Amino acid sequence: MLFAKPVKIFPHVNDTVLLLTALSAGYVSGQLPFADAWLTAKLAGVIAYIVFGAFGLHYGKTKAKRCIFLLAALASFGYVIAVAATRNPLVIF
Repeated sequence: MLFAKPVKIFPHVNDTVLLLTALSAGYVSGQLPFADAWLTAKLAGVIAYIVFGAFGLHYGKTKAKRCIFLLAALASFGYVIAVAATRNPLVIF
């Protein structure tokens, strides 16, 4: 199932939409990444989500590694949502 064409295409579309959304949120709000800590943290969380997802889908050779990367991707996605809602990069503390 991991080698089906939609499974190979969807992550790229999803990652592009997430990055564009993160950058457009900063543009619409008049804030810039690396100037505002919360937006920088959100962008870093999105990039971490993309990396963990890529490792989980493509580079995770065993089921255990794929599960670990899945949990890491979900945690980073949850962090992105929490930072976006609170505009506080230290939301986990």
